[in-house]
Amino acid sequence: MIHWRQSRSALQFLLCNLALILSPFSALLADEHDYPYALAFQTVRTPLLPATESALDAGEVRFRLSAAWANVWSIQDERFIVDGEELRTTATLRYGLGDRLQVGMQMPYIVQGGGTMDSFLEGFHRATGVTQGGRDRFARNTFNVSYEPYGKYYALLDDDPLRTYLRRFTPRPYPRQSAAGPTAPLVGFPFGDIRDPLFLSVRRPLSEEDNGASGKRSGAGGPRLQLIYRLLQGAGDFNGLQAGLIYHMPGSSGALLDSLGAAAGAFLSGGWQLDETLQMQLGLSYTRFSQHEFESLRLPVDQWSLRLRGDYQLRWLGLFAEYVVFTAPVRSDTELGRSGHTLGLGFSLQSGEIHYQAGVAENFLNYGTTPDFGLFFSVERGI
Repeated sequence: MIHWRQSRSALQFLLCNLALILSPFSALLADEHDYPYALAFQTVRTPLLPATESALDAGEVRFRLSAAWANVWSIQDERFIVDGEELRTTATLRYGLGDRLQVGMQMPYIVQGGGTMDSFLEGFHRATGVTQGGRDRFARNTFNVSYEPYGKYYALLDDDPLRTYLRRFTPRPYPRQSAAGPTAPLVGFPFGDIRDPLFLSVRRPLSEEDNGASGKRSGAGGPRLQLIYRLLQGAGDFNGLQAGLIYHMPGSSGALLDSLGAAAGAFLSGGWQLDETLQMQLGLSYTRFSQHEFESLRLPVDQWSLRLRGDYQLRWLGLFAEYVVFTAPVRSDTELGRSGHTLGLGFSLQSGEIHYQAGVAENFLNYGTTPDFGLFFSVERGI
């Protein structure tokens, strides 16, 4: 295991030195920034978003290093709790097979833990009048994940009516303890054995300790391979249309560190020049998963995602805004069973021969399936 603070310091050192190393190399403008708008410890699997990579000439090789730091807070009393932070670094290598075709590979390394953002985000929410969503009732900078599929039935299982009534007013124990569930055995009249898979199609609710999600963890994520073909070259205000295939290999570092199982996706993306300074990009992707359940959670076979981005170019600086939406990651009547929506805002900069991008991301509409807040950065060069 790598300590969270040590990992963050190591990343800062790596990025600073990388910028110096890259300075002798040339790079073209790149649109992709490898920010994960969903995290596996929140949604179990993450969709393969449509790529917006820039075109490569035949034989051209490009290398990019990106980093993303995201905070998640999502709770639905007696149903689930997801709390923690993730730091992900991704190395991306792309190669032009021809004027229209390119291949690429992404290698992520992931660190998860309690993090350090909680105090800042609570202060930001207070200053802006945004609800805390229960965040300030619980311990800061801790990492816990718990899915409790039939928490809403606790009222039928409790042997103490007063205990059932007080659940709605008292903060739930945190970290979650098994004793905080029903006090009666999970066999009750007139329902029979609630652990029977025919009843609710779920298993006994798990605490964080049972889930193995306490503390900190780190390791390599699953590599991703992508193939991108430019269907239409740009002409006039039309910047071109590209299609691609993406394959996500299963990670080897443990449950919920990265998207579980294998996944394959296909996408289309294109762009338009609205005027001399403003351009738009739109991408649509489809992801098919091999993993269809996780513990008590039932997962859809596939997901769709939409990516809309606008770029505004100043004399020396580019500004961008991005909206990403994906369909529900879990088959559930909870917030985990709703679509995810996220906004990204940032800037791009060409400094000499190096291209940088940096920005922030904030979720909205549904806080159950996307990180609450995130920071991302990337630097790219040609080899």
